[in-house]
Amino acid sequence: MGFSLPLMFALGSTRDRWPVDAVVVSGAGVRADGTPRLALLDRTRTGAALVRDGSAPILIGSGGPGPAGTHECDAMAQIAADVGLAPEQIVLDRGGLDTGASARAVAALLDLRGGRRVLVVSHAYHLPRARLAFERGGLDVHCSAARETRTLRALAALRRPRGGRVLGVRVGYALAGFA
Repeated sequence: MGFSLPLMFALGSTRDRWPVDAVVVSGAGVRADGTPRLALLDRTRTGAALVRDGSAPILIGSGGPGPAGTHECDAMAQIAADVGLAPEQIVLDRGGLDTGASARAVAALLDLRGGRRVLVVSHAYHLPRARLAFERGGLDVHCSAARETRTLRALAALRRPRGGRVLGVRVGYALAGFA
């Protein structure tokens, strides 16, 4: 997360809005009872609004399984439908266990549809890493930060006793070429 701040400046805007082939929403967790975490709700609502506004014909929800058999994609599909997207506008990548896996799966999905341009929706702290991962997947990437219901405490890990170690691992991970 600490490394993301310099990347935000180096990589430019994280609020691009262009006509694209798909809006991609990154997963952000569901609770054991299947309810979406606030971050997932914010990301999916933002992505669905972009599809409704004509930025893309489809929303791709990319996520993984949550606790007790729930899945982020099921929650994303329900949120998108609740805010007015038609079933044919919602595509799910159920193997999005991490950003790299999401990028590879989305690239494969868009290859089948003849597309390469994506608008990735996530929180600002995650967008630099997401942009790099999706670019490595061969996609033309634009980004939009999720409209937050309340400000997330993305940098809270830096205040924890092990925060320095977490930051060091993330910086090392990025420098080694893994997004």
